[in-house]
Amino acid sequence: MASAPTPAPPPAAPSRAAPAALICVCLKPVWRTDVPLRLAAAGQSPRAGEALAVTNGADLAALQLALELRAGQPGLRVLALTVGPPAAAAVLREALAAGADEVLRVWGADWPADEPPVDGTGGVAHALAAAAAEALRPRAPRLVLTGERSADLGQELFGGFLAAALGADFAHRATELRPAAAGWQATVRLERGYGQVLPLAAPALVTVSERLPRPPYAALPAWLASRAAPVPHAVASGPAPQPAQTALRIPLPRVKRYRVPGGGLPAEARIRAMVTLEARGGGTVLAGEPPEAQAEALLRLLRERGYV
Repeated sequence: MASAPTPAPPPAAPSRAAPAALICVCLKPVWRTDVPLRLAAAGQSPRAGEALAVTNGADLAALQLALELRAGQPGLRVLALTVGPPAAAAVLREALAAGADEVLRVWGADWPADEPPVDGTGGVAHALAAAAAEALRPRAPRLVLTGERSADLGQELFGGFLAAALGADFAHRATELRPAAAGWQATVRLERGYGQVLPLAAPALVTVSERLPRPPYAALPAWLASRAAPVPHAVASGPAPQPAQTALRIPLPRVKRYRVPGGGLPAEARIRAMVTLEARGGGTVLAGEPPEAQAEALLRLLRERGYV
């Protein structure tokens, strides 16, 4: 008697590959200094509409480090992000030409659309970091890299602000970075040529020293492809960075008043009268007195004025 055929097993559900880990490189656009400015009409920027934004050297070193980490771990992807107006897309196209996998520009809907803010104050750095953190949280990057400071009066504050906003481990002025079992291992630069090795858990934010190598100049096909590639835009919801203002005033010289000694004194006595130290409690100590007498007079003056 023939046995019943064994039913075929149900088809296996299609497997979903785990999403690739993400490395984000934050690039700060700065204006080129080798291009002469032109005069602008009233209410307009002399640089409006011109693609004069470039990437500063420290951020380029961070981009090169991200590309090297991706080469050692094929599962990584590199995202280049910048917080800037439409003209800042030039730095993202430069990152695409260098080898970044994707780019993202962050800017507010009602923020000024002419020039990127100068990173010269803590308030500007905090606003830029808040906008970058808002765009990065949904993407959950495993590592965030940025330059130790920007080339436009940067105060080395952006990395710390961004690490605090993301709740990430932080290392500043890294000269070397390598993957570790629990995350990353960074070597940071200290004073007098010393270095320190820091273990970092993922996610981590590392500011990169500008002494590290930068990406090589991209080939022409890569540049052409980057010019045609779209640049996605994420809208920031926070307040716009306020530019720093410097108040100028006419310097006023401080008049130093001297006591004019009497004309009937001899020359040596007149000189001594001009270099004497008068204590508020009365009494005069001449410059020719012994050092212990001058020290006592100085201490008496400091006590009377509340310094000691």
